[in-house]
Amino acid sequence: MSTEIPYRAAGTFDGRSYVVRDADHDLLLEIERNQRFPYIVAPRQSGKSSLLIRTIKTLDPEEYTCAFIDIAPIVIESYREFWDEFLLGVAKSGKLSRDPLRRQDPEDTFRAWLEQQDTRLVVMVDEIDVLLAATFKEQFFSKIRTFFNNRAIDKTFSRLQFVLAGSARPSTLISDPKRSPFNVGIEVELEELSPDQLVALTAHLRSSGARVSPELPARIFHFTGGSVYLCQLILEHLWSVAIHGKSVIAPDDVDGIVDSIIEHAPRNVHFENLYRLLSGNRELLDSFRRLLDGEEIDDGARLELRLAGISNGLRPFRNELYRRVFSGDGRLSLTRHTRPRAGSRKSSDNGQLKPGDTLGGGTYRLMQKIGQGGFGAVWMALGQRDRRSVAIKVLHAHLAEDKKRRARFFRGARAMAQLDHPSIVHVIEPHGEEGGNYYFVMEYVEGYDFRDAVRRHFLPEDKVLPIIQQVGRALAHAHDRGLIHRDVKPSNILLDASGEPRLTDFDLVRMPDSATTNETQTGAVGSFIYTAPEVTREAKEADAAAALIA
Repeated sequence: MSTEIPYRAAGTFDGRSYVVRDADHDLLLEIERNQRFPYIVAPRQSGKSSLLIRTIKTLDPEEYTCAFIDIAPIVIESYREFWDEFLLGVAKSGKLSRDPLRRQDPEDTFRAWLEQQDTRLVVMVDEIDVLLAATFKEQFFSKIRTFFNNRAIDKTFSRLQFVLAGSARPSTLISDPKRSPFNVGIEVELEELSPDQLVALTAHLRSSGARVSPELPARIFHFTGGSVYLCQLILEHLWSVAIHGKSVIAPDDVDGIVDSIIEHAPRNVHFENLYRLLSGNRELLDSFRRLLDGEEIDDGARLELRLAGISNGLRPFRNELYRRVFSGDGRLSLTRHTRPRAGSRKSSDNGQLKPGDTLGGGTYRLMQKIGQGGFGAVWMALGQRDRRSVAIKVLHAHLAEDKKRRARFFRGARAMAQLDHPSIVHVIEPHGEEGGNYYFVMEYVEGYDFRDAVRRHFLPEDKVLPIIQQVGRALAHAHDRGLIHRDVKPSNILLDASGEPRLTDFDLVRMPDSATTNETQTGAVGSFIYTAPEVTREAKEADAAAALIA
């Protein structure tokens, strides 16, 4: 049993519970290659500073002289004064001679340092986004760019490499069109923790002497989505619970800690800073509102929301804990900035559903739109009685007057409701109608779909085949009951917090009674690139074998 806490939510960290991610390997590789200046762009408190410090400790001091400088504490007055403070920080951190600091040009200072040693000089620059508001930020990053370009005329500079970290896009470092862009960098992607990494992180709880429930990592991931800060914060609290006598740490303990974190969120600088960042930036808040309403936003706006930390770029809220802190009517609510205040609304004034509206006679309150397809939009909603999250699929308004489309919409819901399989999303209510809105209610699966997991490199290769096998068993379960999905594709396979797959979206299902309904049996159905060739010619050719082609 150990009483030394292995977790730390705030500040840089290189303790025994440090989780090595792909970025650790990628950054070392880019430093060794020395072809570009690596930059790490990620939201605040994602582990950027810890990554830099750990990398410095990993590099061989016989080959590398490393300096770490955090820009945030530097008082930004003028370009010259900033460089003076910056270079002094490099000298202190790298244990370099201070004599070159008297040089007028930073180039001369770095050249002198390089001539005094045979090792490479790697300068880690943290919190670069602090400079975005500086009047001289174009000059500073242009100068960094010049250091790289000097390699072509002075080989000495090939031993100088900068590593930049912050929550600013490279295109914003030099945005003046009259200057050359900052094109000398290479991005090192810093991802959230994966479910497997969270299992390894949670294992350190056992050194407290308590037994750890095997369901604990999945419950933490449910609330955090892998956020390093939130995972460490919850685990800090769990450690305290364990050393104060709790013999078994279970998912219920996580729920209690999350409730406490939410209650005290207004006094937590992490949540307060994020709230101020969003609420004080009209353009950012507008992008957030549009994403919350299910509207399309451009890739640049998605990236800005992701770097702000509130969103993962796909959904408005990066994780469940953020949704609970920043929605509703609390002091840190961002949704009250994006919609009119109301009590229990059945629908918005313009007839379109909005966050805060209710369905099911007030049973479900819509929180955020999380998906959209050809038939309808999917909302994450909160049960007003049990406070449990559910998913509600609402038929598109322009299809609601078409009886055939309505019939097909609810046929898919009824088909899902017939199925009882761990890899198929469970339908709670297969039919609902209120105020001209047609909908059905499903369990809410927190996580990503298969497509996003692959795109974001979130899925280890050894997990892909087991997922496909589980989906195959789910399809076999449906086929045994005469149900043919007809639209199996990565975006219709959800991965829950533990990485387990759940097949969803039976809108195009072929049922045993299809031949006796008015459903058309000709024409292509499903998504073309995932459809068996024979089905692209005639829908009636969709059978169990064709479903497996996907």
